[in-house]
Amino acid sequence: MQDISELIDQENVPRGTNLEVYLNTLLKWQKSINLISSLTADQVWNRHFQDSIQLIPHIPLGTQSLIDLGSGAGFPGLVVSIVSGVHVELIESDRKKCMFLREVIRLCRANASCINARIEDVEGLRTQLILSRALAPLSVLLSYSQKLLLKDGVMIFLKGENVNNEIAEAQKKWHFKCEIFKSKTSSTGKIIKVWDLYGKGICNR
Repeated sequence: MQDISELIDQENVPRGTNLEVYLNTLLKWQKSINLISSLTADQVWNRHFQDSIQLIPHIPLGTQSLIDLGSGAGFPGLVVSIVSGVHVELIESDRKKCMFLREVIRLCRANASCINARIEDVEGLRTQLILSRALAPLSVLLSYSQKLLLKDGVMIFLKGENVNNEIAEAQKKWHFKCEIFKSKTSSTGKIIKVWDLYGKGICNR
């Protein structure tokens, strides 16, 4: 892996910001905990941070809280929270990853908290917005989201090139509306915005 300072300069990470603190902490913890794939470690700013930041324009105006499902190293939820100021509840079942997230939250004084639990076991939590990245097929994400989403809430998921197949499979069980956007960081990546989970709708491709 490259030296941290070289990587920051190469990838134009804003120096003196909480994002630099986050990146530094991630690369240090990565030496002992598998937070991100080793294949993406040298492009971590583009592959993980910018990939998360691109979701911010899709967040509905007035959103005050969000939940990030299966947060892992905090992408996309913690990055979105640090940049936008929106409160985020990070749900992560891995204890060590949750320790990392809490350390980043402390260092960056982020408006966030981490729940160390399986998504299925979380009770009494509701939100206006749910995010997730590289966690599960769409149908499973909708199952997770159903009990956590407030009425008129929205879900935004980062997906790959098979998103249309995932939509078709999810529509066998769920009625929802959605819209797909091209990723700015991946030629095959997609962003899917889902709402009206209980309403019968057509996906606008």
